Amino acid sequence: MAKTTAKSNVEWTEAEARRVLAERDGSGLSIWAYAAREGLKPQRLYWWTKRLSERANSTMTAPVRFVPAVVNQASVRGPERPPLVVRVGSIVRLEIAEPGAVPAKWIAELLTELERIACS
Repeated sequence: MAKTTAKSNVEWTEAEARRVLAERDGSGLSIWAYAAREGLKPQRLYWWTKRLSERANSTMTAPVRFVPAVVNQASVRGPERPPLVVRVGSIVRLEIAEPGAVPAKWIAELLTELERIACS
């Protein structure tokens, strides 16, 4: 159900809300300042911002899943070891420059927490 404004009491379509929010973004004004200038309730702008954000998030790809990884230090040759890099989608990139200096338990706990956050 769409929200109404003090100005018109007319419900917005999603397209109208997107247009108004784009105008607000382009104005450089805060939501409160833009709403005051246009005679709108700021709550309406916040509501549509949240709704469109939730809708965008619900259309994301499948949840991130982790797979077990085994690091075999014997397979790494030479004095310089490559960094350990863990990517979570395109948002998070964790790079540990010296994997031997970081306890494996800490890495496991970090990955468990990242998985919990990503899948919630």
